[in-house]
Amino acid sequence: MINAENDKLNKTIKQLQISFARERSQISDINHEQLQQLRLEYENKMKNLEEELTNQRNNNNIMVNNNTSDDSNSMINSNTSFEEIKDENCSIRSNVSSSLERNFLEEILSTSNGTSKSSTNNGQNLDNLTQLLAESENNINLLSEQNRLLKEEIRRLQRNFDRVDIADNLEYLKNILLKDEQERLIGVLSIILKLTTEETAIFHEFLTENLHNNKSLTSSWNLWQWS
Repeated sequence: MINAENDKLNKTIKQLQISFARERSQISDINHEQLQQLRLEYENKMKNLEEELTNQRNNNNIMVNNNTSDDSNSMINSNTSFEEIKDENCSIRSNVSSSLERNFLEEILSTSNGTSKSSTNNGQNLDNLTQLLAESENNINLLSEQNRLLKEEIRRLQRNFDRVDIADNLEYLKNILLKDEQERLIGVLSIILKLTTEETAIFHEFLTENLHNNKSLTSSWNLWQWS
């Protein structure tokens, strides 16, 4: 059951990661497409305005060429009218460019406001999903720790059952105790009691200390007898 819950949580985490990547790519694609569209619209408008200005300039040149055959007074008048037309063209061009820039800025601001709202919503969704992911990881860690403790408890109980089964036949253990073979006794006890390596090492250390103490006592007893 714990493994099934772990698999379920892992699948949920993978799905959340896939949704993060998909939303991030969608946001970047939408922003890129909107900026490309605005740039193309701005370029098209600028081209149209340049064509209109070119046509007006050509018309003015034609009018000037037609008026060159007039006398000096008409020439002065034509020059004056040309200057007026030029001023009008400049004013028209400035008005058109200012209106175009204003419209372009308004479009950019409107799109930026929309994208900022969408990015804010996406950021909130991302924060929520991140929080869910963190909670899922914490749950996985807790379940893993519980699983480890349960396995240790199962191994301990299994050792206890094995000890009960093996302790029914103690004839071999009785013979070892009667012969006082301490080194072999540790191996038998480790098998009967299902001792771990750490517990067996403790028995060996205890046996080594006892043997050393017994030898020292024996040597002192022999010296006392010889004396």
